[in-house]
Amino acid sequence: MTKKHQVLRQLDSVTDMAAECINYFVYHPSKDFTRKRKLDAKTFIKTTLAMQGNCLNKELADAFPKPSKRMTASAYEQQKSKVNPRLFKAILYEFNSTLKQYHGYRLLAIDGSDFALPYDKNSMFLCNIQTRKNLRPIIN
Repeated sequence: MTKKHQVLRQLDSVTDMAAECINYFVYHPSKDFTRKRKLDAKTFIKTTLAMQGNCLNKELADAFPKPSKRMTASAYEQQKSKVNPRLFKAILYEFNSTLKQYHGYRLLAIDGSDFALPYDKNSMFLCNIQTRKNLRPIIN
């Protein structure tokens, strides 16, 4: 199993656990997320985490390609209004605690993100860039 699959499995595990404990993160535990709906707690969490910054209707269409499985943007917003933002903070902390550290940092870039590494003159990934002084003039 690749590292990417291990990390995704860990995230799945954390989101499943959060969905099971959804009563700790809703405003009205006796009635929020108690009925069976298209957008249950587990689906809501995973859909929200998978969103990429498009408009809500596009995100829902991407998440649920079959129109019969898709809910309206209004239905999503109603479910979202039931959840305290502490839910996603708890998921972040729990997920980060499962990751190994690299020199005291937790590195996570499985989505194609780039990040700048701190300068290290001994790094095997350092590119040797010549300055202008070292370049020979080109004569035609």
